[in-house]
Amino acid sequence: MKSSHTPYETLPDPTSPREIESWALMKSARDLDLTSRGSDDGAYREALRRNLLLWTIIQTDVASDASPLPTELKANILRLSLVVDKRTFAALGDLDRAKATLLIEINRNIALGLMGRPEGAPEQSPPAGPGAVSYSA
Repeated sequence: MKSSHTPYETLPDPTSPREIESWALMKSARDLDLTSRGSDDGAYREALRRNLLLWTIIQTDVASDASPLPTELKANILRLSLVVDKRTFAALGDLDRAKATLLIEINRNIALGLMGRPEGAPEQSPPAGPGAVSYSA
């Protein structure tokens, strides 16, 4: 049975960094998507700023000596974060809604990868238990 919850409506398991990161990326993608289709410049600007903050946290975590990620993966994530930074600053500069598309896609694809489900792959059953995140739309 499919759940009516989306990944950003159910809080992630606080003991699972992957679930937290995936949830935050999906929520940010949703916020960017909604505000980029609206006419409220302030809401769009705020969604861009929150996404930038999220990626700053990701950058800090990945660059940390304590990060368990392999060196090559760290480098790839940091390169991707530079793309996110550049696109975000460009969007903040002119508030061009089309610039959000790349940010939305990056967030969604990274979140799906963290969930272990590439885009277009069959849906998996959501994890059971308290605090579990529902991945089905």
